[in-house]
Amino acid sequence: MTTTESRQRVIEFLPTLEKQLSQQPFIAGQNFSIADITAYVMMSFIKHLEITPSDDHPNLTAWLAKMEQRPSIIAVNG
Repeated sequence: MTTTESRQRVIEFLPTLEKQLSQQPFIAGQNFSIADITAYVMMSFIKHLEITPSDDHPNLTAWLAKMEQRPSIIAVNG
């Protein structure tokens, strides 16, 4: 799979995360879980593909901001 194909797959997946987060506060439900950690890591990596959530992803953008305020993520990111 090429970088272009990988990039396109991620772009196509963002609406899935957006829909999920429109229905609940975290990726897998009402509580923070490994799914949120995994999604946060993915969101960190996709910056290298020059992909960021757009205005079409308000819930994903809000979730990402909330994740960046967690003490554990602040400790890792500095």
